[in-house]
Amino acid sequence: MNRDGASPGRKAYEHQVASDRHQTTAAKTTKTTSTDLNLQIGTWNVRTLFTSGKLANIILELERLNIDILGICETRWTGNGQFLSDNYAIFYSGGEEHASGVAIAIKKELTKFILGCWTLSDRVMMIKLKGKKLDINIIQAYAPTSTSTEEVLATFYEQLDIAFKTCKSQEIKILMGDFNAKVGRYKHKTVAGPFGLGERNDRGDTFIQWCEEKELAIMNTWFQQHNRRLYTWISPGDQTRNLIDYICISQRFRNGVKQCKTMPSADCNTDHILLVAKVAIRLKKIKSTIKEPKFDFSILKSNKIIANKFKIEVTNRYNVLAIEETHNEDPSAKWNQLQKILTETTNMVLPKRDKQAKQPWMTTEILNLMNQRRKYKSSNNKK
Repeated sequence: MNRDGASPGRKAYEHQVASDRHQTTAAKTTKTTSTDLNLQIGTWNVRTLFTSGKLANIILELERLNIDILGICETRWTGNGQFLSDNYAIFYSGGEEHASGVAIAIKKELTKFILGCWTLSDRVMMIKLKGKKLDINIIQAYAPTSTSTEEVLATFYEQLDIAFKTCKSQEIKILMGDFNAKVGRYKHKTVAGPFGLGERNDRGDTFIQWCEEKELAIMNTWFQQHNRRLYTWISPGDQTRNLIDYICISQRFRNGVKQCKTMPSADCNTDHILLVAKVAIRLKKIKSTIKEPKFDFSILKSNKIIANKFKIEVTNRYNVLAIEETHNEDPSAKWNQLQKILTETTNMVLPKRDKQAKQPWMTTEILNLMNQRRKYKSSNNKK
């Protein structure tokens, strides 16, 4: 189970955990009304997002299965930040190399509930949602593989400890991801249920003990269902099928999880199976911190004629401003004028962003091939 993996090449906003355990990274916002939702929250080790078209493939699957929030493991992106992709906002946390990496994809209409995002490492990140009575913390994790050292594993659990210390004790906590641990099919108090798979290993013991300390229930071991809805990883050659990905929730809120099972039909060319939980949550709206650009700024890179026109127009207007305000040393006035120049030039030169536009390379042929691959996934893996 050696699978390590990282950046979309975009400049994004960095979020770091502050020393204040209750401090968030979002700006102060305005509260409005509450909403009752049955959210579909999932986790998926996709093996890599550091390849052309992979993210679009995953988003198509999320839309097809109506997944609201997805925690992603092994993105292999570097750095950390956020951006919009179709109908989802992507928050990601990576390292300096194209290895490991975690991300959280959330529907754009749910971003109005986001209070903040914390990127602890390339293996642990967290977002906080504003709840009706209690806030909801969603932690995405990617544990070291079975070949890693005990020191690396200890560091991973230390990072999880930091994430939990960032939450208030009474808040709802949802932990999910690839933990590279087998908890087995035996019940353990109120932590692990009797509907797991196989035998528990040492990493499974460590994971269960940690969940017990944090008063978490491993929810995909508490629902009785067919094995094909339980295993989350298939070894090369389909020799072994294991349950090593989990969705956990604070034990006092476990009744809010209505179902938790895998989605074998989901396909993005990975050896892991998408795991999804249906969770009843009451959310309280706040002012959204993510805004979609009105104009298509990408055209400044792809179209040299428009880029030169934009540059010339801004330069000419700025030169006129410099001549007119030679004796004006007020920085605020100059900044306001510069803003006006950029705004007017943008409105005049750049086209508005087409909200329905898809990636130009995502053709009908590619979509048909993806559907064929999904069809053969369970019956003829080689094909």
